[in-house]
Amino acid sequence: MRIDEVLLTSDHVLAYTAPHQAPKRITCYDDLCHDLNSLRWIAALPGIAPAFGGHEELILDFDERVATIERFHRQPLERALEICRAPRTIAEIC
Repeated sequence: MRIDEVLLTSDHVLAYTAPHQAPKRITCYDDLCHDLNSLRWIAALPGIAPAFGGHEELILDFDERVATIERFHRQPLERALEICRAPRTIAEIC
């Protein structure tokens, strides 16, 4: 919920914790894609300063916090894609 330039984010964006991703299903549009798209949408809101999560501290640099959460989730995905570029055994992956 937005009130002027203040955003109340509930648990969607927190100051320190990135939401845990536990897929409920494997589909073309999974939970992680939904969350990343939602982060992009909320990051596009102009003039947010500050943001209040459901708990933890006040988020002063909202844009940077959203970017940090997105990087947190994208890095393991990029690593998995890199691993899958060539055929490998489980022993090679581990």
